[in-house]
Amino acid sequence: MLQLPDDLLAYISTFLSNKEKKRLRSTSKRLHSFCTLRIDRVFISPSYKNIEVFRAIADHPVLCKQVKEIIWDDARFEKFEPDDQEDDSLPEERVRNKVDFENAREENLMSVAGEENAFVQARASGFDPVTVEPLSTEPLLVEEYLSLDESFDLYNRLYEEQETIIRDGLDVEAFREGLRAFTALQRVTVTSEAYRPNIITPCYSTPLIISFPLGYSYPAPWPWMPETVDEAHSEISLEDIKTHWHGVAVVLDALAKHDRLIPEFVIDTRYEQLGIPYQLFDSPSDILTNFETLCRRGLRRLDLAINTFCNFRNPGLRQLPRGQLKSVLAKATSLEHFSLHASSGEHAAYDSHRVQNETMDALSAIPLHSWLLKHITLSSVPVIYSDLVEFLRRLPKDIRSVGLINVEFTESTYKQLLEKCRDELHWTAGRPKLAIAHQEGGQLESRKLWVEEDIADFFRGGHNPFEGRSRGNWIQQGFGVLRDDFDEDFCKSNVPDPMYHVCTSPGVYRVKTREEVAEEQRQREGGE
Repeated sequence: MLQLPDDLLAYISTFLSNKEKKRLRSTSKRLHSFCTLRIDRVFISPSYKNIEVFRAIADHPVLCKQVKEIIWDDARFEKFEPDDQEDDSLPEERVRNKVDFENAREENLMSVAGEENAFVQARASGFDPVTVEPLSTEPLLVEEYLSLDESFDLYNRLYEEQETIIRDGLDVEAFREGLRAFTALQRVTVTSEAYRPNIITPCYSTPLIISFPLGYSYPAPWPWMPETVDEAHSEISLEDIKTHWHGVAVVLDALAKHDRLIPEFVIDTRYEQLGIPYQLFDSPSDILTNFETLCRRGLRRLDLAINTFCNFRNPGLRQLPRGQLKSVLAKATSLEHFSLHASSGEHAAYDSHRVQNETMDALSAIPLHSWLLKHITLSSVPVIYSDLVEFLRRLPKDIRSVGLINVEFTESTYKQLLEKCRDELHWTAGRPKLAIAHQEGGQLESRKLWVEEDIADFFRGGHNPFEGRSRGNWIQQGFGVLRDDFDEDFCKSNVPDPMYHVCTSPGVYRVKTREEVAEEQRQREGGE
């Protein structure tokens, strides 16, 4: 490689990841000069390690100009009491001790050790026994993991550091410094998913996660979850929101007061049933005021995840249009990209009466006429078919893309929806681009079947990808691709194994007979 000319080395380095560049930089001075690191996003949370790296990048004269996104990890370590020091001030069911910690740790060990490597293999194969693929790294042996006492002590130290940082406002101070230092900043993301789907394959490799010693097993933090259904639908005080949605409150306050507009604000839940509480939009508060200020200043992209705490009463979606959400969103007159994820779940639409009377006003909380909308995505929002069609009809004429993810509705099917879009809304293959995603049975929850190009083909006169199967509400085999919310590189065609299936017509497959399989095997062997 060192024999290559300078211009070719420079070109090759543009295709390398930072991890690969770091390895090459350590091998020679020449490669060190060509393999320049690019850091376009940084992480922050109530962690000394994350804050240390965040500030080091902010203080660097070159790297600080590369950062385009700040990701605030809002996952929080919980308090686990030693067995002999339980907190008597908490209800018995809320006390978490070393036994609870050990149980969570054992679950992690079971998922990666030896023959119990089921989770890792499932993520590689999507529960498809034909295509099980191992991870690139070998799982650790159980004896290589830290002991229970070592893991418990480290976790408690991280928890104490976290509480100290929040109490002293060190994370807030560092974040404000970053807003000033990162002059190319375009987006701020607050996420609940840094440690998901599990600690072996975290969604984000934050400096803190990277720094953990080999063999460290611990309960993966997952924020924004109420302890009980009653707690979810009780009145949430402003202080409770600031405590449990710490990152959201801090980020909105800092962005509203920052002297330069950061045009994109994202709440990232990876389509999990999480988000900011719907109660936030019930009454005025400084958090809501900060959110309104951010919208008014010229926000161009907003990915909003709202936890409606779905249950049989389901007041969350019912409350959205009655609260202040619509009036606040209407202030974002420069908005071009909007995504709404509601934690209502895809099964809410099956109760037609409840859907009709309680949840469907959620679409009316979206002020389409106020925006410069180019892209819109709805996720886990149960709708009535006629309301959805009317909503799509009211979209701007120059809308570029529409996404419907786990969106369920009554009274009709996706087959009919596509026909309606083509025949009455006059949507074509190029305008707008429509993508539909469903979680398919038998797959990991993070894996969804997406149809996009097949819909464009249908608008051009091709086959309807929802034709025939389950009365037109599910994607047929042979159409769409399987993708993973946590793994951007995962992509698998929705086609049965051709060794055992044969396509008889578009979207229709049958299992081959034993004789057919045997005959094809003989032909292959004869060809060899």
